[in-house]
Amino acid sequence: MFKSPSIFNLLHKLIHRIRVVNIIWFKFSLYMSAGIFLFSTGCLKEEETSAYPTSISYERDDSEQKPTLNVQLEKPNSMFVPNPPTRNLLDLSRSLPKKPIAVCEGSEINSNRSSLREEAEIFHLIDLDSMKCRYISADLQFVSPNAYWYFEDGVSYSSEDLNRVTAYFEEAIYPTLANVFGPMWPEGYMGDRRITILHAKFGWGLGYYTSKDEYPKYVHSHSNERKMIYINGRYLNFGTEDYLSVLTHELQHAMHWEINNRASQWLKEGMAQLAAHLMGYDQESIYAFVGAPPTSLVYWPLTLDNTQANYGAAFLFSQFLKDQSNDQSELSLLIDSNGDGITSIDNYLHQSNYDGNFQSIFERWLVANFLGREGKGQYAYKNHSIFVPPTNRFDKSGIYQLMQPQYSARYVDIRSDAEQIDIEFLGNTDIRIIDEDPPTGGHCWWSNRGDEISTTLTKEFDLSELEKASLVIKLWYEIELDWDYAYVQVSADGGLTWDILNGELSTKGNPHGNAYGPGYSGLSTGWKDDIFDLSSYSGQKILLRFHYVTDDAANGSGLCLDLISIPELGFTDDGSINKGWHSDGFYLTNNRVSQGYSINVVESKDGQRLVKTLELDHDNRTKITVSNVQELDELILIIGSLSRYSSQPSIYTVTVRES
Repeated sequence: MFKSPSIFNLLHKLIHRIRVVNIIWFKFSLYMSAGIFLFSTGCLKEEETSAYPTSISYERDDSEQKPTLNVQLEKPNSMFVPNPPTRNLLDLSRSLPKKPIAVCEGSEINSNRSSLREEAEIFHLIDLDSMKCRYISADLQFVSPNAYWYFEDGVSYSSEDLNRVTAYFEEAIYPTLANVFGPMWPEGYMGDRRITILHAKFGWGLGYYTSKDEYPKYVHSHSNERKMIYINGRYLNFGTEDYLSVLTHELQHAMHWEINNRASQWLKEGMAQLAAHLMGYDQESIYAFVGAPPTSLVYWPLTLDNTQANYGAAFLFSQFLKDQSNDQSELSLLIDSNGDGITSIDNYLHQSNYDGNFQSIFERWLVANFLGREGKGQYAYKNHSIFVPPTNRFDKSGIYQLMQPQYSARYVDIRSDAEQIDIEFLGNTDIRIIDEDPPTGGHCWWSNRGDEISTTLTKEFDLSELEKASLVIKLWYEIELDWDYAYVQVSADGGLTWDILNGELSTKGNPHGNAYGPGYSGLSTGWKDDIFDLSSYSGQKILLRFHYVTDDAANGSGLCLDLISIPELGFTDDGSINKGWHSDGFYLTNNRVSQGYSINVVESKDGQRLVKTLELDHDNRTKITVSNVQELDELILIIGSLSRYSSQPSIYTVTVRES
């Protein structure tokens, strides 16, 4: 193993990845007055760090009154949310208009690469400073059994380093990852089985992998038409430990996508960090997770900032999941399990005859993170010693109303001078899918959410008797800006091909080549009205379709349609009932889905820890009486929040009273 030091080790780089193209970013906390970089690993005061307040409200409780929640929500109209279909770029390229090509600096791509060449080859890449596309030239400097090694002019390396890095890649990194996670290439593949590794300078990221390169240029105009990964020679010294960690991380992404391109971002990132860890490289993102307020494992921010803790959560959960088996080769079964993150894990556990599912593993993981090295049995890591400190401290009796992200944990340190106390929990039974309810009929067609999905809502309309027509809609959206898009489409040939309509709120921006035409991207900032001219389709029957397409990673809450109207036909739909729409992944909802929780109490005394799991009733209420409180060294309440389809924060109350 290479252990070459670099300045980035000394600065405690925090490796984390973000974006559809699986970019690795690094972040430092900069102490400006001293001129040095600091990485915080301690538990910060919550009021200084948390986007979710420790206490929304607090009331002293001197009575036996029952706690109540301030937010009253309707019951979900259905417990069934359909699984969103997986995006198929080949099918989309056949049925949708030719993509508008984003303007990039440089010349077009030449994809010939059979041997060492004196002339430079042209590659498309993303400049991570400007987030714009550009072309660069790079030379093929080495061909190893499983990789082409390209270097942009100005990226330094030595022949000695190149020889030992390529040897270590072929003898250790590549075979280890292929054995643990699965093959790089599909069975029976007859093409070139070498991956391209491009070393270039592209801003302030460390590296990335993007699946667009797996497709022909007619499918994605920015494709380099080969399986490849990108390593940033601006910040990574070739051959160092940092370099090899990033190389391993990105190689695992390429393998993962080949086997299961439907996996969620958080699982892909967890597995990629796990791959680097298996090769002996430290994953410092865990320190960001330990020092952060409650952090979601599943729902990540849409922006480039503040994802270090999410990376730490994804790595630790992946490590804990791996520790459930004594055979690390079973990770290939997990990678090969169909579905997104949660579904994939459920399928894997079922195939492995494991007594449990994602939720049960997640609940135990929350406890294991607090117990740290003292965790035993089902609450233990095999090779990690981690301790997540309490996020809150309650020193007196009262009713505390709290909130936290979905799939996160809050650890409450409860102190009392009483001999015996009651701890009661009451949580909402349901949660909003989006943060604003539909204003017209109380219901909306929701696009669903996920990475690499393509969902549609379609209905036929007869415009034969009309000379002009228009479409009016009321919509809300939270869509990853410039990477994911929602479209309004019309087909006049029974669905073989589709035109994309341009509304007043549509954007024509396409900086990364992902858009097929004008669509919705970014934030609507509330419910908005939009209008489309259908007059060019008058005199015929048409199919009207709403279409939501996402890329490899990072997704928002999606799109909701409250009102759909064609005034000239006298057609108005407020979503209160299904008026003949065909849904493929869309969901007619009153903006409510179920909210779940996991509640555990840890009692510590004389070096021993007792974990008690509390059962909740149908109202999400539970209660425990703790005796001999003063004899305890520590009393911790662990609250986990679980809602499969909503990233809105959960809301609940905790009541502590003497008994």
